[in-house]
Amino acid sequence: MLRFAFAEGHLPRSEVIAFLVGFRDVLSAHLEEVRALAGAAHPTDTHRALALRHDVATRAASLRWVEDTLARLPTRRTAVPRG
Repeated sequence: MLRFAFAEGHLPRSEVIAFLVGFRDVLSAHLEEVRALAGAAHPTDTHRALALRHDVATRAASLRWVEDTLARLPTRRTAVPRG
């Protein structure tokens, strides 16, 4: 996130968008993996289930933030690639 925070005025918009698109793709893949792990967690493994639930919630929130940020950044001439 620091790279994104300090990019304004220092990196071209296309590079910032490419960074966010890559971040979105990594988050999406990781979220799928963690959701699969959470679904396979044994019911008696409470700590694991709770930790995975937390990871799913935080990754999903980050993914929503990235999607919202991508929707706000592009100009009319800039298309956001979909992963």
